[in-house]
Amino acid sequence: MVLPVYKVNAFLKPLVLLAIGLLHICVVDSFAQAQSVRLDIFIDSEFSSSIAEATAIDSLNVHVNDAIYEQRRKGYYLAVLDSIAWNAPKTIGAIYIQRGPLLAVQHINIQGAKEKEQADLLRLMDTKPGQVLFPEQLSSDLDRILRYYETQGFPFAKIEVPTIQVEKGENGVSGIALDIQIEEGGKARLNDVLVIGAKRTRQSYIEYLIGLRRGDTLKEDLDVVRNKLASVGHFVQVAPIELIEVGGDDYIAVIQVQEDVPGAFDLVLGYQPPANNANNGGVVGNGHLDLRNMFGMGRRISLRLNRLPGQISTLEAHYADPYFWGSPLSIEGGFEGIQQDSTYNQQSYRAALGYRLLDGVDIFATINREAVRPGQSGVQLIGNTQRIARSEITFWGFSIRYRKIDSPANPRKGIHLETGVEGGRKRRSAFQLEGDGRLEASGDTTMSTRRLQQQRLNVSLRGYIPFYQRQVLVMGNDTRILVSDEFDTSDLFRLGGAQSLRGYDEERFRGRTVSRALIEWRYLFERTSYAYLFFDVGYVDRPQTADFEAERNIYPGYGLGMQFQTGIGLINTSLALSTLDSPSQAKVHVGLSFGL
Repeated sequence: MVLPVYKVNAFLKPLVLLAIGLLHICVVDSFAQAQSVRLDIFIDSEFSSSIAEATAIDSLNVHVNDAIYEQRRKGYYLAVLDSIAWNAPKTIGAIYIQRGPLLAVQHINIQGAKEKEQADLLRLMDTKPGQVLFPEQLSSDLDRILRYYETQGFPFAKIEVPTIQVEKGENGVSGIALDIQIEEGGKARLNDVLVIGAKRTRQSYIEYLIGLRRGDTLKEDLDVVRNKLASVGHFVQVAPIELIEVGGDDYIAVIQVQEDVPGAFDLVLGYQPPANNANNGGVVGNGHLDLRNMFGMGRRISLRLNRLPGQISTLEAHYADPYFWGSPLSIEGGFEGIQQDSTYNQQSYRAALGYRLLDGVDIFATINREAVRPGQSGVQLIGNTQRIARSEITFWGFSIRYRKIDSPANPRKGIHLETGVEGGRKRRSAFQLEGDGRLEASGDTTMSTRRLQQQRLNVSLRGYIPFYQRQVLVMGNDTRILVSDEFDTSDLFRLGGAQSLRGYDEERFRGRTVSRALIEWRYLFERTSYAYLFFDVGYVDRPQTADFEAERNIYPGYGLGMQFQTGIGLINTSLALSTLDSPSQAKVHVGLSFGL
């Protein structure tokens, strides 16, 4: 049989109709609850959607509320339940929703704010008189007003919508009168900032990081302040900030932290199989000493020694002071040296002066002095030109660093971008053979010197996107471009290896343009432990030089790995493959980080 359908006036309370519908459910056959039930939803008598599940009867009220909310979210604020119908044996049901007219806002009345402030608050809102009222948009407007009051020094401001009145005109419902009630609350002046658990980090540096000092009026959300402190990487944990009233508008901000270790020593080792059946395989890797938050002021010193295939090694040193003389200025300095057997050695000295433009945004003026000296093999002539030229260049430029991530140790969301441009005039000196180029004992060579303009662009981008539980998608790109009229082997950028293009030999490729795009899926276990799958795509554009033929190609790499915390330190292992090598030539890397 077919149960009767109860018609209800659209302006009566929907709970009465819902009770009637539930009564029908209770009196029908009990065995039907275990059967699969289909619910059809009709909006203004037109079919909208269908739900099929075994528990549809038990969760009927949830489905009704969801259907009504969906219509109100679209602007049909008077949407109500019209009726519920069931067909025997209670396996097919129908929910009828009357959505009513689209309701526009007629008036917005902001109470608790001064007349001048009301106009400013109305400009902050996307909900305007004459527009349809959308609940989600209104909620966003209220959050925006609260943030405005926080920036004005009212961290305890409250806002609510006590009434939403439906106005009726001669032809029925005409619109909505929206009342917004604001309680400003008192201002919060920081009598003191109390940091608990910071044994090494200085109070002045913490106040600089959070942008708050004694005597300041609190003008920022406390969660934002906490995230600033947590994102610098000096603390394992930062507890929610508490405000303790000490009288009047005076408060003490209590910040409880757990400091991280002041430094680490990282050791990364890998085995590189022989290429083309040659006997040139071996162990490669690097050691990295990183001292963080020195003297409690965020200063950092790092030293890296890199052992590459053959007789190639690099040495890098870096120093950074993010709080120079207690000002928003920062200074950085660095050295990088490359020794390639007896071919050449290259030294680079870099300095940068930075300024914090905005929270998480720093700009730098940079200077970079580079010099190349040919070795015994480098001074040999290839054709009628010296293989490696002697050169000096000073690059001047600027860079921008943008960092908005939730955790430096293992980010789950955010963006980290560094980009810089620099240019300079290179002085290049090399011997050339006179005559027809034949190497004769009596042949004469002359020193040729010329000047070249060079420009470089560096871009490094990482984006962290959380999805599902404990999963993060990492996407990024590293690109370096050199523009010059002429290129030496020492000018070319290097690409390949565990720190760049995974699946390939360390620094296997060189080019005037090198780029690596990456995508990485991570499954998080805890704060610093996760398993990951990755896919890299490298691009190399290389001009012809004395040592290399011209090349332009794309190189993909892929693999998997895991990072996990142990009693002796943080271990990172990876297995990487490329399309150029066989599976037996897979690259295996093991990294171990010791806390100091």
